[in-house]
Amino acid sequence: MRLPRLARPTLPLLILPGLHLILCVVVELNPNDWQWFPVFIVDLPFSLLWRFIPPILVQAWPFAAFTILGTLWWYFVAILIRVVLTWHP
Repeated sequence: MRLPRLARPTLPLLILPGLHLILCVVVELNPNDWQWFPVFIVDLPFSLLWRFIPPILVQAWPFAAFTILGTLWWYFVAILIRVVLTWHP
């Protein structure tokens, strides 16, 4: 199977990014001191890259940063799962 065909959005491919998007919206609507910590934990190991993003961006727009980048991360993970499950040597 070719990679562009594997990355084509289908319902199973959108489950993980969709769940992440819902988590981000729920976290944004329920503010507290540790607001984005659950999202940080769910996004591991990708969230370790936050150390290299300028803090002003993450502090100014945490919803946009976590939602966009984290959801793209989970889309990539879903593509990797699909590649592994459909691999034919």
